[in-house]
Amino acid sequence: MAILLHVHSILRWVILLLSIIVIFKSYTGYSQKKLFRAEDNKASLLLMISCHIMLLIGLMQYLIGPNGMQLFSTNPASIVMKTKELRFFAVEHILVNIIGIAFITIGRIASKKAISDYSKHKKLFIYTLIGLILILSRIPWPGMAGVGRGWF
Repeated sequence: MAILLHVHSILRWVILLLSIIVIFKSYTGYSQKKLFRAEDNKASLLLMISCHIMLLIGLMQYLIGPNGMQLFSTNPASIVMKTKELRFFAVEHILVNIIGIAFITIGRIASKKAISDYSKHKKLFIYTLIGLILILSRIPWPGMAGVGRGWF
């Protein structure tokens, strides 16, 4: 279980880096009316793949680890929902990150279906930015009271 948590933690940096790259490339692409090139497509593909791997590892941790379903089996749901630290991992972390990954995935799909390069860049930028903001809001950063984890 510890190895899954470590890989999950390292992947957040990969996703953060790839998200910044995709957001930067797509913003400059639509603001400067650039062509949507193969490297733009590859960056968004790598981001989506990384997010989906992160999701699978996170789901495994949620199902068999101590900070997921087990919180509900060892505590009444009312206690989990009233306790900030328990609620963070049992509900908020997984739910908001799934929504964030969904935005990133929708952005990739929308950019592939868009006809103009301008539209491809703009859709990718908007959806990836929303997804990243959601994901960043529910990462257990070091220093977060009661839920913070290490940098790696």
